[in-house]
Amino acid sequence: MHSLYKFLFLFLAAYALLSCEQKRDEPVIEISSKPTESFEGFARDTSAYALVIDTTVRDSVFNEKIIHVKRGGFVEYFANEAEKKGTNGQKIFYAYSDSVNPFVKGSSEEPSFINLVALAYAKHYAMEINPDDIWLMILDGFRLHVKNNRKALKDRFVAPGTDTVVSVMDNSLTLESTHKEWFYTLSELFDSLQAKLPLETGAPLRTKFSTTSPVDANISRTMTMAVASEYYSYRVTTLCGIPKIKVNGTKEDWTLLKDSFNRLASQLDMKWWADGLNPILDEFINIYDGKINLKHWKNIYKYYEPEGCGTPDFSGWISRFFPYTKDLYSDTEKYIKRNDWNKKLDFKQVPRGITFIDIRWEFFQEIIPLKLYTGFIGMQVDTTNNMLKASRGYALVSYGMQKLKNVARNTKYIPGKAYRLVESLAFSDSMNIYGE
Repeated sequence: MHSLYKFLFLFLAAYALLSCEQKRDEPVIEISSKPTESFEGFARDTSAYALVIDTTVRDSVFNEKIIHVKRGGFVEYFANEAEKKGTNGQKIFYAYSDSVNPFVKGSSEEPSFINLVALAYAKHYAMEINPDDIWLMILDGFRLHVKNNRKALKDRFVAPGTDTVVSVMDNSLTLESTHKEWFYTLSELFDSLQAKLPLETGAPLRTKFSTTSPVDANISRTMTMAVASEYYSYRVTTLCGIPKIKVNGTKEDWTLLKDSFNRLASQLDMKWWADGLNPILDEFINIYDGKINLKHWKNIYKYYEPEGCGTPDFSGWISRFFPYTKDLYSDTEKYIKRNDWNKKLDFKQVPRGITFIDIRWEFFQEIIPLKLYTGFIGMQVDTTNNMLKASRGYALVSYGMQKLKNVARNTKYIPGKAYRLVESLAFSDSMNIYGE
């Protein structure tokens, strides 16, 4: 009987151990307790399965050196590249990822997905895989295949007669533009490429997943552009320009302005100016009739960089408001009549926007010479709509106050000292330069 009990005990123990081993061999699946994650206003699905794939390996405590995300990734990689080459001439215009966690130091040196797998394997670290990771590797595989079979696959990417230059114009970009501003430009570049690709090729290259963030989407797009780069070239054009012009007043105002101008031009024998300016004035009136000529408004101004030394030139219809220009080669203030409205102007040729008249003030028995300045005195910013507008002003300035100290003490209208012109012109629209 004792032997029977011993046999049953050993049998049950062996069965229990076998059952445990079978359970250990089965993957343990955990559901993520964090179903969604918000990134830059984009709700990303992070539902996931956490699989225990090897019960003989325990998770290790992470002990790699890390870098804060703002200093990591592409910025770290390109900064290191510039340092290796011994130059600081490399400017990083756009270096961004959607990472919200610190970077592993040095991981940007060889930024391949296999390096992640290798590190996780060697150091017993758990790892995470997104569809975006696998898709990016697949796209890179397609890129190499297209590169090696360029001629054979051309018709899959380029339809007959297709222009292979993918071009986008974005006049809002500057050397200081942020990744968010470049984000939309790169998206437009991809959309322009998609419009050229045959549908059978382009459609699957627009694939997105529930895990795809806006930045992931652009990464996929730019990799697609790399796949197609065997056949297409990419161009972003940024020119100077004015995004918006606000025209104030009524149609009657602009009609009156044109009528008054033409009456004076006729009276003063300036038909040659009226011939050049009337088409411009007509465009102001046309706005109120719903006739908006965008090509005309875009041509308000054109800037030309100087060749070598010198001041810049400009053209555009705004130059027609200057019927005379300064003679740069005259020792005196001499102005030259314009004959060619399309000729570029040097900035130094443009008359100042402010002028003055002399006024003789007979104040009791004293003569006070005055100058009345009037015109444009600068520019201001309307902060409500972020628009520039001209600042107009006038100033009455005396240059002969030194003889009137005694008189000045008895009247509040005359300042005790003369105001300098530069001080007077700091005021705009309306001003009173006299203090009590």
